Amino acid sequence: MNISAVMKFAKTLLDIPYIWWTGTEEDDMFYCDSIPSIEIMKTKGINCAGFINLLILYSGKTINHNHIIPRGGTGFWFVEFSTQKVLQKIDYNKTYPNGTLLFRTYKDVEDQGHFAVIYDQTQNKIIHAYADHGVGITDMVNEYAPVDYYEYIVEPKDWLF
Repeated sequence: MNISAVMKFAKTLLDIPYIWWTGTEEDDMFYCDSIPSIEIMKTKGINCAGFINLLILYSGKTINHNHIIPRGGTGFWFVEFSTQKVLQKIDYNKTYPNGTLLFRTYKDVEDQGHFAVIYDQTQNKIIHAYADHGVGITDMVNEYAPVDYYEYIVEPKDWLF
């Protein structure tokens, strides 16, 4: 598996509608166990964490059960990436390779954090699931994510492979 294959898979998820995490879901809204059909995802929806979890599963990795916080969400991944010591403070002056995970941590119910993946480093394009749209490709800095919005990056080797 390589970044190109993962990004090709990510593109198949374009336009799946966004769904907010409410903390009351009884099913696996973060897609931590398996990759459902596109039809199921279009009906159920996806959030930013569910999107990256699908990429992780597609790359052949599994998502562990070691935490008491909601598995697969932004809080879960902050603990997981911190424990693995792979979070790096973002440097907006640096160019990161395709497949780099951009990360904003969970703050509260109104600001649940965010994930995006660098899709095209030469044009500063990212792919992510975002509110009021769903899965899409946008500029890294945009109306939803101004400069300094993201706090951390995780290199592709540390989250996908």
